[in-house]
Amino acid sequence: IAEFERIYTSVFAGSAKSPDLGYSITLSTVIGSVPTEKPVIPQEALAGPVPPVTSRKASRLIYWRGETIEADIYEMSELRAGNVIDGLAVIEAPSTTFVVPPKRAATLDERRIFHLGDAK
Repeated sequence: IAEFERIYTSVFAGSAKSPDLGYSITLSTVIGSVPTEKPVIPQEALAGPVPPVTSRKASRLIYWRGETIEADIYEMSELRAGNVIDGLAVIEAPSTTFVVPPKRAATLDERRIFHLGDAK
């Protein structure tokens, strides 16, 4: 009780104590849930491994592990599901840049997620 009163008077004014009334400790637990809207994740039809001509923007020299290598540059929004990009390549978008290393390939799936694996 002494420890409780010490902490209580450090938080509230000492005049707020009322030991004549006794002490009551209340514990309350609330669990709540609300329905949430599930996001709609687009699913595109597979267009095949060859990217559209419009997706290739250019090529440029890239410094990669001590050497300068020419890399193809692609526009991410122009790529279609199923497209495979062999490295060394750079896939650009306004919000990100994705580098496909040499001897690797990036495949865009039907949910527009890239999968990086070994080149064939």
